Amino acid sequence: MVQRQPAQRQRIGPAIRRLRHERGMTLDALAERAGISASHLSRLERSQTLPSFTVLAKIAEVLDVEIDEFVRLERDVTLLDAELGRYLDLLGVTSPVRDELFALSIEARQALVERLRRLSEAMLTPLPTQEAVGRALGQAEQSAIWADLQHHLRQAGLSGPAFARAWMRLLETPGRREILVMGRSFFLLPPGADLAAAYRAVFRGEPLDPLVATIWERSGWVRDPAVVRRWPTRMLLRRGVLERALAGSDAGGVPGLARAGARRLGEQLLDRLEQDPGFALALTDADLGPFNAFAVDGQGGLLEQLPARARTGTVRSGLWVSGPELTGALVALIQRLWDDLAPEDRAREPVAAWLRARLAEAER
Repeated sequence: MVQRQPAQRQRIGPAIRRLRHERGMTLDALAERAGISASHLSRLERSQTLPSFTVLAKIAEVLDVEIDEFVRLERDVTLLDAELGRYLDLLGVTSPVRDELFALSIEARQALVERLRRLSEAMLTPLPTQEAVGRALGQAEQSAIWADLQHHLRQAGLSGPAFARAWMRLLETPGRREILVMGRSFFLLPPGADLAAAYRAVFRGEPLDPLVATIWERSGWVRDPAVVRRWPTRMLLRRGVLERALAGSDAGGVPGLARAGARRLGEQLLDRLEQDPGFALALTDADLGPFNAFAVDGQGGLLEQLPARARTGTVRSGLWVSGPELTGALVALIQRLWDDLAPEDRAREPVAAWLRARLAEAER
């Protein structure tokens, strides 16, 4: 049964307080100009008493609004509290905590509802779009592939919360990994890095799903090298991405990753290349396209394109595909790009030697 919010109090008081704040007016100043005591105005704003029409008209005059403005604000707050009440029902939040949340300022309740709304609307790529992405990936001409993917990204790209959910889903899915990194990417973020800082560097103002943060912080599938090495992995990495990260330049490297973290990433790549026969790494100077990709063969895949700098508003950052057929198209593209590389770009020893040299330079 849906719980009701605290007694359906009149919301004219909060409306008065909101308008007062918007005009930068103190409680004492408004009370003096309206000809009422500050204590009475305080009770009005806290809905402990209702204003007479005369008092309300005087307050409206001082605030330079029509009385109808209070009615509109009251209606807006009614809708806001109904939405907040629905979320609290879904979360199982009961009194007295529920009452305390409804007692927050209108601005605080708005901020809470907005974050909850963004998380609830963070959906993965719709199936029709996934199928369109699969058709795009199957084209022979690379320029056509990238153009179509750019179109789908603009139309139905993942928001920050949805992108993070898709990425964590892949990290906890068993199977062979195929990874392509041509530009700024979360896919290189090493375990132990500050995920929240990296997320904020790209999705400024977007909420981070608490489940995603918990998986990142605690899951052995993400943090344990023994578990990570269980899955064969092929990674195709543009040299400039790692070089800029090691130089401390976030513009082309890993979002939110400090130079020390970039060195740790390079060390982990070198260690895995030397110790794990199931890990293959290619380093190239070639520009193979504007997208990064992470696929678990036969399970799912994520296309990633991050802005070079943090932006306000919703950032459309990726496209998700699932199932053997659509994931297979993404894996086939990465395989084709790998096969087209010069042999020295994907030979184990030259790649390891390059990593050793770059890490030695970063230490100086």
